Amino acid sequence: MLKAAGFAVLAVAVAVVAGVAATQTDGTAVVLPVVTSSPTPTPVPRPTVSPSAPSPMPTFTVEPTRPKVVVANRLYSQGQVPAVPCALPGRSPLTKAELLSYARVMVKCLDRAWKPVVIAAKLKFRPVALVEVYDSRKPAATPRACEDPPKRAGAFYIDDKICINWPEHIGTFPIRDEAYFRDTVAHEYGHHLQNLAGILDSYELGHRKKPTKTVQLEDERRLELQANCLGGAFLGANRASFNLFGPKYLELQYVAKHQGDELYTPVIRDHGSGPSQAHWTLAGLYQATPSACNTFTAPPNEVE
Repeated sequence: MLKAAGFAVLAVAVAVVAGVAATQTDGTAVVLPVVTSSPTPTPVPRPTVSPSAPSPMPTFTVEPTRPKVVVANRLYSQGQVPAVPCALPGRSPLTKAELLSYARVMVKCLDRAWKPVVIAAKLKFRPVALVEVYDSRKPAATPRACEDPPKRAGAFYIDDKICINWPEHIGTFPIRDEAYFRDTVAHEYGHHLQNLAGILDSYELGHRKKPTKTVQLEDERRLELQANCLGGAFLGANRASFNLFGPKYLELQYVAKHQGDELYTPVIRDHGSGPSQAHWTLAGLYQATPSACNTFTAPPNEVE
C-alpha cells in the first residue's frame, strides 16, 4: 500500500506484490491487484460478469458534493471508440527492449483511437508525452523521467508520462503476461484520459471536504474502476488489431476476472473487489464506449 500526503502532483502507478498491483494517484496511492503468471488457468474463485454484455446498471441519487466534471463529463456522451490500425510486434514481449517497443507502439495506438473521442467531447487532446521503462531493482539506473517510482510499482502514470517497471511484466507464461501487460498499459492510459477530461484534477483537489475514510476509499475505487473500463473500451474496439480472439481473448477475460482487493493481506478496499473489477473492465471491453464507464454515478454495490 502506497500512501502520500498532498495533491500537488498527479501520479498513478500500478505495483505488483505477490501477484497484486498498486496504483498511486498523486496525493493518494491506491492499489490494483493483478494476476500473476501461471502455466495453466485456474477456476474463477467466485461469480463475476458473464461472457455476455453486462446488464444495465441501476441509477441512484448522486452524492451532491461530487463535482459535475466527474459525474457528467462530456467524455461520457461520446460514441464508440474507433478501431485504428496498430502494427503490434509479432510476439509477446520477452525482453526489456521488446517490452519498451511494444509499449510505445501500443500507446501510439491509444492516442490515435482516443484523439477523435476527446476532440468530439470538446476537450483539449494531447498525446502521452513519454513512455519509458525502469527496473525497480536498479534505482541508480532509473531514467530521470521515471525517478522516485512508487515502491513495488509495476507501472505508473504522472504528468502525461507512463513509466513501466519492465521486470514485472516478463514471466514464464507469455500469453497471459501479454494480456496483463496490455491491460496495465490500457489502464494507465485511462488515467491519462481522466487527466485530459479534468476528472483527475477535480478528484485530486479535494472535491469533498474532510471525507471519511469510507467515502475516500469508495471514491478511490470509482476512479480506478473507471480507468479499468476506459482501458477495456479501447481493447474492445480494437480486438482485430490486437488479435483478441480465441486464447488471447480468453486470457484477457481471465485477467479481468482475477483481480480484486480481497487478494491483499490486509484487505484494503481502494480498487474494488474481483467482481467489481471484472464488471467494469468487461463493460468497457464489450461496449467499447466511454459511456459505459461512468463509475461516479453507479450505485455503491457496483463499486464494492
